Amino acid sequence: MFSTPCKAVTSGGARVANLIEELLQPDFAHCAPSVGGTVVEVQWDGVRLCDRDTYVRRYPTLAQVFLVEHVACCDVSVFTRRVPDVKQNLRWLDSGGIEPGFNCVECVREVMLSAGQRVPRYVMTPDQLFDWCRERGYEQFELAELGEAPA
Repeated sequence: MFSTPCKAVTSGGARVANLIEELLQPDFAHCAPSVGGTVVEVQWDGVRLCDRDTYVRRYPTLAQVFLVEHVACCDVSVFTRRVPDVKQNLRWLDSGGIEPGFNCVECVREVMLSAGQRVPRYVMTPDQLFDWCRERGYEQFELAELGEAPA
C-alpha cells in the first residue's frame, strides 16, 4: 500500500512526514505491506499491526495497492519486535542502503523476500518501490478498487 504526502498528519509523525516531503518531494511518502489482511505499519516510534479495513479508514491519503503473490506465508508478528531508529535510517539512506536500517521500505523489502521476490538495494524510497513494482508488472489497484483486491 502506498500513501501520498499528507499535510494533515498530526502527532509526532508529522515532523518526519514534513521532512520527507520537503527534502524528497515524493509522489508517495509511505508504504506498508499487507499480509493476509494485516497491515504492518512502520512509524517513527515503532511498528504496529492493524487490520486492512481499519488501516484504510485511518489513512485517507492511501492511493495505490500492488498485489504480490505468495506473501501470505510471512509471519508479520516478527516485525513488532523491530524498532525504527531515525539516526540509523539516516545512515542507511546516506550509505545507499549498505548500512542496516529499518523503515517502511525495508519492511516491504523483507516481506517480499519472504515471498521469494528480491527487491534491489537501490530501491530506497516509496517512490522507487512503487516504480519497481509497476515495472515488474505486479497487479495494481487504485484505492477505489481496493474492495476488489485480495487481502
